[in-house]
Amino acid sequence: MLSSIHFVDVNEEFVDALREEFRPRAVAAILAVLVALAVVSDDLWQVAYLGALAALAGVLSAAMEAEMLDRRLVWIGVGCVLGVGGTVLWLSGEGNVAGRVLAAVALLAGPWLALDSAVARWTGIDAAADRPDLGLEDADAGEAMLTMQVTRLVHEELRAADHPLTVGEVAERTDIGERRVETALKFLEHDARATATDAGYVHDDTYAGKRGEIRRLGRRLTRPVRLLAAAR
Repeated sequence: MLSSIHFVDVNEEFVDALREEFRPRAVAAILAVLVALAVVSDDLWQVAYLGALAALAGVLSAAMEAEMLDRRLVWIGVGCVLGVGGTVLWLSGEGNVAGRVLAAVALLAGPWLALDSAVARWTGIDAAADRPDLGLEDADAGEAMLTMQVTRLVHEELRAADHPLTVGEVAERTDIGERRVETALKFLEHDARATATDAGYVHDDTYAGKRGEIRRLGRRLTRPVRLLAAAR
């Protein structure tokens, strides 16, 4: 009985996620692009293939949103498909420069994506699932702006402080409720803009600015290697 109730709940979540993915405006925009491609392209099969990929991507996204599929397994599959497709296209020697570049990108990105997702699954990491929820998805425009403003104010308060601040101290300094402050701090910590210590939270500017973004990208690209090395 309980399993059937759980199945119904999951099924309803999946249907809701499908409705969100295939909103009329989004579907109309995709169809418009496909029609435009069909007009200028001589190969309608390629257009149909792109349409099928778009539909499949929407279904997979909805399934992951409803927690019917492990997003890491999905990305492993996507990485394998990209790697195989890039290899076949590159070895065929066909296509113009743009096609060769696309094949090279797929050939490099596919295996990395599969490896990164496989290591994440093996080590139990799910960055998307672990990301703190700011409540922006179901919030109206006013609430979303308020939440982002709170996060910005909390970040500025940490930056101005000369010592670690607790949730209560940040709430007192900003005159914001502790629940909102705690959510903002967790988000900033996840985004590597704040670090939690025994004494409280401190501002972290390791990844600030253009050089910081480059360091962040490098750290992200080397994540599979770092996780494998740490697990040894």
